[in-house]
Amino acid sequence: MEGRDGKEITLDDLRQQFHYSDKYYDEQNEYRHVTLPREYGVYIYKQYGGKLLTENEWRSVGIEMSKGWVHYGFSPSEPHILLFYRKFTGNGVTPRVKQEQQYQKIIQEREKRVQQL
Repeated sequence: MEGRDGKEITLDDLRQQFHYSDKYYDEQNEYRHVTLPREYGVYIYKQYGGKLLTENEWRSVGIEMSKGWVHYGFSPSEPHILLFYRKFTGNGVTPRVKQEQQYQKIIQEREKRVQQL
């Protein structure tokens, strides 16, 4: 692939421009997205015909993540943003649920203190 200045761009050069989001969660899965340089991402989208990429395919285009991530789509308005998920493999409690549990515990402790007054 060539850059705007006509020089050849290597995959290593492109990888340095990838942005990996923080993980975000629901009750069952964790998610993240990877933003590729716009021109490269559009090229990948067209190269694969907009289909979902297998793990081997997304690794071959330079994306580096631990095993188990599944490509489930491209951002509808920005095809250079690839969307991924995997089953949450923590202790069965996602950070979102854990936060809610901690919040409920604080509320219960406050209610106990109020009753003691």
